[in-house]
Amino acid sequence: MNTKKITKSSRGRPVGDHDEKRNELLCTAINLLVTDGYAGLSMRNLASKAQVTTGAITYYFSNKSELMKGVSDELFNRFSLLLAKNTEIDIKQAVEEWINWTYSDGGEIWKAFLQVQFYAAEDKTFIDYAQKRYDIFISQLKHFIESGQKSKQIRNDIPAEILAEQLSAMGDGMMIMQSIYPERLSIEKIAQFKKGILSLISPQLAV
Repeated sequence: MNTKKITKSSRGRPVGDHDEKRNELLCTAINLLVTDGYAGLSMRNLASKAQVTTGAITYYFSNKSELMKGVSDELFNRFSLLLAKNTEIDIKQAVEEWINWTYSDGGEIWKAFLQVQFYAAEDKTFIDYAQKRYDIFISQLKHFIESGQKSKQIRNDIPAEILAEQLSAMGDGMMIMQSIYPERLSIEKIAQFKKGILSLISPQLAV
């Protein structure tokens, strides 16, 4: 992930493109989530990792809750972009891309998402926000599944909303496994996981 040093002005707002610098901080924050957990992601630690002052951090994120909202947005947006990429419905290819992307870099995306969930359980001001982002993601996944049902690539005897929730829950379970027992997720196991998903959503299983 991109962790370039962020240039700052001696006084006032940091110099440079606002969105670019904010994105660099979010990438660094995600790295910290993966290595140190949400407890280790503080404004001070982020400033140290990014080689800026804490004042520069607070210019973009006023507190840790706002930082975690930014991280949550970034992670969900990455999934949304992947869904949007597969506008031409090819379910087999889409599942292949999702799984490969999710488990690239040692499954860091899953690890970061898991830390976001842990944090949500402790910050009541953050949990409502995270739930809204999750609802948006489920809605996008539901729309993708509905398109697959119309093209007869996905079984239609189960509502798209239920299939979306089921696939999301399966992902959550794999997320936890990746965190506590990564050795179980061998290349062979991940290949079987892809095959299992395709079999479960196959229209041939419709009753």
